[in-house]
Amino acid sequence: MFFNNQGKEISSRIKSHKQRLIFNFIRLHIDAINKTRTEVQYFRHFFPALQTYLNGLRIPGANFSCRVKEIHGSPLVTYGARQTCELGDYIIIVKYKNNGMLVGQKTIVYQLKRSHRKSWDIDQRQLTLLKNWPTFNFGRRQNSANSFTLRPTRPEYGSFVLVNDLRFGLFESNIFGTAYDIFQNQNRNRIQVSDVDKFYYCGIISYMSLLAWEIGEPIIPNTDISDFTSALYRYMEWEEDPPDEFIKYERKGEDHSFWGIEITVGTEGNK
Repeated sequence: MFFNNQGKEISSRIKSHKQRLIFNFIRLHIDAINKTRTEVQYFRHFFPALQTYLNGLRIPGANFSCRVKEIHGSPLVTYGARQTCELGDYIIIVKYKNNGMLVGQKTIVYQLKRSHRKSWDIDQRQLTLLKNWPTFNFGRRQNSANSFTLRPTRPEYGSFVLVNDLRFGLFESNIFGTAYDIFQNQNRNRIQVSDVDKFYYCGIISYMSLLAWEIGEPIIPNTDISDFTSALYRYMEWEEDPPDEFIKYERKGEDHSFWGIEITVGTEGNK
């Protein structure tokens, strides 16, 4: 969905270089898979490499800038009858600018699951969150919890990437599925490698599709999504947060981290 011709033109310029971009995204993924064993290690290898690549990327009529941030702790949300779960592993925000003015932005919240066998375990509380988006609490404002009721217009706003070893095949090493896809195709809270033909495409291509505006939840027209994105910006310390806003909404530990990836695409000569 485009709200103006400027956004449509930027998307067209990106899609004209689609094969080149996908090739390089896959190259970065393969390198990260080959050199790491855990989810956190994968993130720490892949996302900085993606940032370096995008900040050096040049295509006619468009420029790219990318910032990446790791927070050493997983954001926790609560909903329903004391259900607590992690929000996800990372959020990607894509912004389009024309002559320095923001003309649109889209986002997806991702959960990555890594495996070294032929299946992935799925946390049902988190799956319910990313699929149904029940009203949930995240952070505090003054003396009460900060409550969010999100009404996404796109099913992929909450999505999963299932990462496996390359010995199972390139497609099987990076599978993309919306939370709804995962819910429909799981068997006893688990996704099998044999189920991959039920998913649309690999996670790497989802990044390309988000970059080209083909998927992703629009932020600007959705006040609830905009407010929650601002909360995540505060959590990532990209915006100033009130003291101790998230002190009880975070799981600490070396194996827990959350990443923000913000990609800005502007018309040539304008950041």
